[in-house]
Amino acid sequence: MKPRFWPPSPTTLADAASAALTSLTARPGSQWDIEGPALCHGYAGVLQSTGAVQAAEAVTSLFDPQHRFGFRHVADQAAKDEPGFLVGAALALADHGQLPAGEVPARWDALLLLS
Repeated sequence: MKPRFWPPSPTTLADAASAALTSLTARPGSQWDIEGPALCHGYAGVLQSTGAVQAAEAVTSLFDPQHRFGFRHVADQAAKDEPGFLVGAALALADHGQLPAGEVPARWDALLLLS
């Protein structure tokens, strides 16, 4: 027997996602299940998804010019230098309001289904 609300409507999914992100950002950043500054499962991802001030502060606080790319990717409690898009420093370093500059047909985060 299928669940009563199956398949979920796009509105239902959008509402659920919005409620989840609101719940996340209502808690202190130290209570988020996040490791590091990266876009994928990191503070930069929360920042891009929500614009939460505490995510911006966390990304900023994790910058260290002593590291090769300024930020280190953290996974399984181990940190390493990664230049990549999803798990590396590339999006942690990005100026989210200016990436990319100029006229573009879609926002850069369209490929992540965030815009």
